[in-house]
Amino acid sequence: MMLLAARLPAYEFFLGCQRRGLVAGFIASPEEAVADPHLVARGFATAVTDSYTGRTETHLGPPYRFSRTPWSISRSAPRIGEHTESVLQKGWTG
Repeated sequence: MMLLAARLPAYEFFLGCQRRGLVAGFIASPEEAVADPHLVARGFATAVTDSYTGRTETHLGPPYRFSRTPWSISRSAPRIGEHTESVLQKGWTG
């Protein structure tokens, strides 16, 4: 006998469990996460301008919201080797 979860899309199974009061979760791709209606409603996607290309990219936002220590992102991810020289000069203090 095939399991119900194996026959349904993950998100559909998740919503069905939620409607029935069952604890369930699913793993979403970054593209699915930024398009999820719940996450869209809470402003999860964050626009970040890439300082190297000038393009605006969509990044995943904060997993939690704290009133006293709000989350923010101030720059795009570093390029490969961008900080190598300063790290090597300062040394690793782990």
